[in-house]
Parts: sequence; structure tokens; C-alpha cells
Amino acid sequence: MNHLHAQKAAQRPATLLPLRPWLGWGWHGLFVKGHTSNQFVRFCLVGASGVLVNYLVMRGLYNGLRLPYGLCSVTAYLVASVNNFIWNKIFTFKDAARGFWPVVKQYLRFLSVILLGMAINLGALVLLVELVGLDPVPANLLGVLLATVSNFLGNKLFAFRHR
Repeated sequence: MNHLHAQKAAQRPATLLPLRPWLGWGWHGLFVKGHTSNQFVRFCLVGASGVLVNYLVMRGLYNGLRLPYGLCSVTAYLVASVNNFIWNKIFTFKDAARGFWPVVKQYLRFLSVILLGMAINLGALVLLVELVGLDPVPANLLGVLLATVSNFLGNKLFAFRHR
């Protein structure tokens, strides 16, 4: 059995693309550290903590301070991004970059990825609030969920890519 596991691991592609080999590898990847499936589950767990941070900041600024919902959303997204960067670095991608400047450069790559996610989030937020009439706080949460896949792929392939 160990030989079969080693053989399957050797067949695993080195990159996410093309997708077909990853999809064919099966659910077993969920339990293999460093496998894309395992990283995505870890990314979602970290993301759940980020959603909580985002929600609390958004609700506090919008309901508590009565600031404009767009400003609240951007602020909440950026605050949650610091939480997510730290946990993704340590827990999801187990990145070894150390030192002030390497980490700052990596955070800037991370920030460039999440800015795309923030644009997706803001687009969904405005559509849901202005066209559908949804309250900004739950609309913001839906926007965050929509940005999850682009954030994961950008972080895996760019921000935390091993060079």
C-alpha cells in the first residue's frame, strides 16, 4: 500500500495547471500536506477567521459609526487581510520567508492579489445593495465569498509561490 501511495504522489503535477491531473488525483489530496486540495481547505479555514474579522469591522463601522458602506467594506477587507496574511503564511502555505524585507515584499504580493478580490467583493456589494436592496453587512459577506477562489489561486501561484 505504501508503494501505491508513493507512486500516486510521484504522478502529482508540480503546478495547478492543467486542472485535469489535479481533478483525477482524487479526494486523497485533502489529507496530504502541501497538496492543493489540502491547502484550499486550510485557506478556507483561514478565510473563515478573516470573514469573522471582516464582519466585525464592517458591522462596527457601518452600524456603530454610521460610515458609508463602501468605506466600511474597504476598511474591513484590509484589516482582515493582515489576519489572513499571517495565518496563510504560517498555516496554509507554511512559507519559510523570514526577515523584514522579504516578508514586506511577500505582503505586497499578497496585497496585490487581494486587491483583485476586493474589487470582486466591492462589485458584488454595490450590485447587491443598489440593485437587489440587500443590507450592506450581509451583502459584504456574499462578496467576500465570491472573491475566495481568485484569492486562493493568486496566493498559491503568486504571493506564496516557492521560488
